[in-house]
Amino acid sequence: MGNEWAPGMVNADRHGSAVYEAVLDMIERSTPDKFAAQIRALLDRPGATALLRGIACPTMIVCGRDDQWSPLARHQEMHALIRGSALRVIERSGHMCTMERPDDVTDVLVQWARWAAGFGTAR
Repeated sequence: MGNEWAPGMVNADRHGSAVYEAVLDMIERSTPDKFAAQIRALLDRPGATALLRGIACPTMIVCGRDDQWSPLARHQEMHALIRGSALRVIERSGHMCTMERPDDVTDVLVQWARWAAGFGTAR
């Protein structure tokens, strides 16, 4: 299963890398029951798109440019619906951007924290 899933989780340049192997290890440590439960949860969860327009807090949407599991277009849709949100794309990264580009993700989180600290104050 890992050999089928992992290629879409990381940037193609990382296939065969230590990050890629770590993703495979993560998948291998799981069990079929856990995967089944995760898939059921994803298939059975109610849609939340209608709730996005009601979000009124600092919202940073982060996506790996090469994410094949939750593609950029989906994040752009969320960004369009959440008033005042920011969208940051992590380049050369897939779904596992925290593993692939941890420094870039940290930079985005720091930006968000600074932005959120000033939310609601006069600008």
